[in-house]
Amino acid sequence: MSARWEKASGAGGVAFSPDWRFASFSSSGHYQLRYIVANESFRVDAQVAIQVAARVSRGLLALYTFQEG
Repeated sequence: MSARWEKASGAGGVAFSPDWRFASFSSSGHYQLRYIVANESFRVDAQVAIQVAARVSRGLLALYTFQEG
């Protein structure tokens, strides 16, 4: 089985860490990321919307906000 992230759409480039735990965005804007899990027989995926703002603090690594509904 394999699992990975990929950029479905977005304002700039996205680089993922080798273990797929971190993503770096080249510019602020709206992104759609897709998570894919596959084996020899099946493939499933899900998408998440990300809004990347301009850097607000040198020490800030990530700021997560969620809106349901």
